[in-house]
Formats: sequence, C-alpha cells, structure tokens
Amino acid sequence: MVGASTHNKIVKYVDIFRTVDLFVSRLHPETHSNELMDYVNSTKGEIQVYDVCENLKSKFESLCCSYHVAIKVESVALAEAVDVFMSADACPSGISVKRYFIPKMAQTKSISICMWKVGVARQP
Repeated sequence: MVGASTHNKIVKYVDIFRTVDLFVSRLHPETHSNELMDYVNSTKGEIQVYDVCENLKSKFESLCCSYHVAIKVESVALAEAVDVFMSADACPSGISVKRYFIPKMAQTKSISICMWKVGVARQP
C-alpha cells in the first residue's frame, strides 16, 4: 500500500529512485545517444525520468550499434516504466530492447584480488 492522502502533512516521504536498465540493439551504426534520448522522452508519457545513455562496443560496428540506456524513475513508477519501455508497441520496428544486467566483472576482480592477497599472506 502506498499512501495517497493529500490532507495529512504530518509525516513526509522521501523520493526514492530506481533504475530501469535497458539494452537497445540492432540500431543503425550512425545512431547517436541524442536520438535515444528523444525516443525515451517521446515514449515516457507522464513518467518523470532521468536518463543516461552509454554506447556499447559492438561485435560488428559497421553493421549495427548497441546502447545501454539507464532510465532513473521514482520507485512508485518502476513497474509502469518497465511496462512502457519494454512494450513492443513503443519500440521502432526491427530494434531489440531487453533488460540490461550490469556485468559483475569488477566485483569478481575485487573478490579474487582479496582472496589472492589472503593466499599470499598465508605462504611462508
């Protein structure tokens, strides 16, 4: 349950933001991040968004390009944002949009370095 009363002002809430990470691929190689921002702004409807675009290295850069689009929304609008941006009707024909999962490579490296240091400390 999320409160909706506008009369009770005794207790205030804190805005909490969540990120919807999208992997957008099969784009024309000359696509710029500004074009993706225009797409996000035209698709969002009434959802307030704060977005970031990152061009990803593509295997075949001359054929297509891919982007990581991070869309920051208020937590109360998270489910609606996922539905809106993952909708096939909102996406241009031929473009693939999937959820983007941030690689854990950096976390794995830091854990292995810590384990390596512990292993080195135990050696005589």
